[in-house]
Amino acid sequence: MKSMKLHFLAMLVAAVAAIYVPTACSAAYVTAYEQHVDEKYVVDTSTVYRPDAEHINVGVYYTDNIKNKTYPYVYKFWYNTGRGAWYILEQKNAPESGDIYEDDTHYWSIVEEKSIAQDVLKVVLAYAG
Repeated sequence: MKSMKLHFLAMLVAAVAAIYVPTACSAAYVTAYEQHVDEKYVVDTSTVYRPDAEHINVGVYYTDNIKNKTYPYVYKFWYNTGRGAWYILEQKNAPESGDIYEDDTHYWSIVEEKSIAQDVLKVVLAYAG
């Protein structure tokens, strides 16, 4: 009898969970990265723009907790199908090894593992659909 009650309870919990599983992500702001004291990167998911399967743009707010200031940025990602990797558009005077030229001061740099860009990209991909 006890086993039957537990089985029924488990089925009830599974049914309720299935009803409440979200079909799409819809949060407005998601913290992609936060260092305990110094900084925080918050992705504004309402700004996710995906013009095609290879490009994603998104608004990100960087907060410097020491200076108590927040700065808005636009992160631009590109999936390079030829290389099978995500890249982020960065503004810099000279390219680094592996960067792809965009214009005189902008280069596509690979999104490195355990980087803030990778943390932001993970959030963006969940909302880019």
